[in-house]
Amino acid sequence: MHPQCQQILKTKPQLPTRVLQIGDESTRMSKLVSGSGKHENYATLSHCWGESQPLTIKLATLEARQSCIMDSQLPKSFMDAVTACRKLDIKYLWIDSLCIIQDSKEDWQAESATMGNVYGNSILTIAAACAENIEKGLFFRRNALRTRPCFARIFGVWCIIERHPNLVTEIYGDLRLTSSWILDTRAWVLQEQVLACRTVSFFNDGVYWNCANLRASEQHPTGLPGIPQAKMDFRSQLQGIIYGTGLFTGLRKAVAYDFWYRCVMDFSRRELTYQNDKLPAIDGIASKMSESVCDEHISGIWKSDIHVGLLWMLSLEKGHKPRVADMSQAYRASSWSWASVEDFIDYTHVIPSLDLDERVLVAPILELIDTQNIPTDDQGSLQGISKIKLQIQAPLIAKVLKDDSNRYELMTKLKQSLNNNGETRLGPFFPDRAVDSCFCALVAIIESKTPERRSSTSTVWCIVLEPKTNTSDQYVRVGLCRLEEDKLRLFDSRTIQKISLV
Repeated sequence: MHPQCQQILKTKPQLPTRVLQIGDESTRMSKLVSGSGKHENYATLSHCWGESQPLTIKLATLEARQSCIMDSQLPKSFMDAVTACRKLDIKYLWIDSLCIIQDSKEDWQAESATMGNVYGNSILTIAAACAENIEKGLFFRRNALRTRPCFARIFGVWCIIERHPNLVTEIYGDLRLTSSWILDTRAWVLQEQVLACRTVSFFNDGVYWNCANLRASEQHPTGLPGIPQAKMDFRSQLQGIIYGTGLFTGLRKAVAYDFWYRCVMDFSRRELTYQNDKLPAIDGIASKMSESVCDEHISGIWKSDIHVGLLWMLSLEKGHKPRVADMSQAYRASSWSWASVEDFIDYTHVIPSLDLDERVLVAPILELIDTQNIPTDDQGSLQGISKIKLQIQAPLIAKVLKDDSNRYELMTKLKQSLNNNGETRLGPFFPDRAVDSCFCALVAIIESKTPERRSSTSTVWCIVLEPKTNTSDQYVRVGLCRLEEDKLRLFDSRTIQKISLV
C-alpha cells in the first residue's frame, strides 16, 4: 500500500450501519447485515440509478434482504460489483439503495449525514463510469490488446513497456478522466469522487485507478502522463486538503476555499432528482473539509471566508439563460446561500485562475456578528434542513431601483444626482430573484493581481437585499451588484446598520 494511502486508512474501519455481506462463488448469494461494532474493510459502489428503480430495501422487505439476496436478483451493475469484490477478496459492499431504507425519512436523514464517512472509510470505491443505469454494468466487451502494456524480459529483468502517449495526452493527461461521463452529471456522486480514498473506474474500453499517490490505467499502470496538469482537477485538490495527502498538500487556507468554490460550481451543474437534497448531497465534503481548515460551514459558505462566499451569482456563461428564482418556491436554504436557487452558480468573478501562485485579496467591509438557527416547518425540515439567519452590519444604501431599460443596472436617488431624473448609476446588477425596489449592502473590495504581478484591479461588491414582509430588520438576498469604484464615496456618509439575512 502506498504510504500516503496508508496514512488515510491506518486501521480497519467501522462498518456502515448496514452493509452487504458477500457470499462466495459456491453459494452465489449475499445478505444484508448490521455493521454495528464490526471493524472490517469494505467497498462502496458509485453508480447511476437511471430511470429504472434498482433493487432496494424498504421497511417491508428489510427482513427478507437480511436473510438472502441471490446473485440472480441483482441488476448487472450490482452483480459486477459483487464479482469484483469476490476477485479482490473484499467481503463487504455498500450500495446506497440496498443499505438505506428507501421509504423511511428518519433512516434517510441519519444515513445521508454519514455519507462522507461511508466513502471516506471505504477501502475501495468501484465506479460504474459509463453505465447510465443499473443494467449496463461494469464490464464491457473490448479489445484489451489495444490498451494493455507489453511485459518483456530485458537483460534478465521483467519490464513494463508502455505505449508512448501522444502530445495531447503527454500535456493534459487522459482526457476521458475530465470528460463529461455519466457519473459526472449526478450531484450525489461528487462527494463520492472527492472523498473516496481509492477508486477503480470501469470505462467501456479500460480500467482506471485513482488514489492519493497514483493515477494509472491499464495502458499506463505506472502512472498517467500529464500529472503536472493534475492541479486543474479540484476534486484531487480537495481530497489532498481533506486527507493531507496527494500532490498538493499544505495549501494556504485561502486557496483551499477557492477549490471549494470550484466544487460548488461543478456541483450546481449536476442533476438532482430532489432539489431539497442540494445541501445534504454536498455536506459530506463540507464536514470533512471543516476538520481540515478548522472552520465552520454554514449552508454552503465558510464562516471565515464569508466575504467571498456571499458573492456568488447565477452563471452568465454563453448559451445559458439564468433562471431567476421564485420567492414563493419551497424552502431548502436561506436566501443568502447559493443552495437557495436552482441554477448554475458562478464564483469566477471573485476567485483567481487555476494558477496556484495567485490569490484574490479581500478587503472586508461587511461584518458577521452572529449566526442563528430559526424554527422551520415540516416541509423545510424534510431532508434535515435548518433555516439559518445571519446577523450582519454593513453600510446600506436604501431605495435602490433597477434600471427601467433592459440593462441590469442599479440606480439610486440622491440630492446631488448625476442626471436629470435625480438618479445616480451604481453599477451592474446580477439578480437571482425578481425584485422592484431594494437595498444595497457593501460586502468587500476584491483586488485581483495579474500573473505578472505588475498591475492589479479592484472591484467593489455589494449584495442586493429586499426587506422581508412584516419585519423591521430582516432581509432576503435578491442579487449581486458590482459597484463602480468611484461610487464607493456614496457610502461614506452612511451609518453602519445591523440587519438580519434570512
